[in-house]
Formats: sequence, C-alpha cells, structure tokens
Amino acid sequence: MAKDRRQLLDSIVFYIFKAIFASMILIYEMSYINGV
Repeated sequence: MAKDRRQLLDSIVFYIFKAIFASMILIYEMSYINGV
C-alpha cells in the first residue's frame, strides 16, 4: 500500500511539474509576442 501511495505521489508531482513548465512556456511566448 505504501508503494502505491509513493507511485501516486510521484505521478502527482510529475503532473504538477509538467503543468508549471507548460504555463511558463505559455507566459514566455505571450510576453514575447506582446514585446514584438
């Protein structure tokens, strides 16, 4: 059970990291377009 919990936690952390990375790219592109 603890192992499944660890796997779930890892997948959640990975999902959050991916979401933050995607939003950072989106914000960067938006600011780049507005700057140009």
